[in-house]
Amino acid sequence: NKELESYGGCGLCLVEVEGIRKPLRACSTTVTEGMKVTTSTPELEKHIHKLIKKVTSDIDSMKFNTAIAAMMGTINTIYDIGKITKTELSTLSKILSPFAPHLAEEMWSLLGNSGLVSISEWPKYDEAKTVDSTVEMPVQINGKVRSVIMTPKDADKDTVLAIAKADEKVAAAIGNM
Repeated sequence: NKELESYGGCGLCLVEVEGIRKPLRACSTTVTEGMKVTTSTPELEKHIHKLIKKVTSDIDSMKFNTAIAAMMGTINTIYDIGKITKTELSTLSKILSPFAPHLAEEMWSLLGNSGLVSISEWPKYDEAKTVDSTVEMPVQINGKVRSVIMTPKDADKDTVLAIAKADEKVAAAIGNM
């Protein structure tokens, strides 16, 4: 690539900057364009607690790329849900702070928080809110995955079979047998 050659290096730094630009823009857009701020949804609340746990663990283990990936996933979830609370946005700015300090401080300030986000207390997660009550289970018929079903985490074999048979893709596949 001629642009990378003119840069005088392999271009790895440019690739990394481009890779993080989209999630950072999404974070700032969430705050500046006034995402619908409302009461918390259980789905997003659970996602935020999982994010706090994941990023905390990843920072301790120095797995920064997976922490950033988790933040990007949360941003996508926020956009899918379409609403977020001011508290959740403040928490997001705290989590973002070690990775993008200037943007996190700007978000913190725009949200009306006092002081600096960099010296605020790191968010805590509720372990109970990080546990899923359902699990995704792929259904294979004749060696091919025909569908993916959601089942209760503690479901017995008969319950799982009933849920699988009720799935229209599975029903269509076993109807021909």
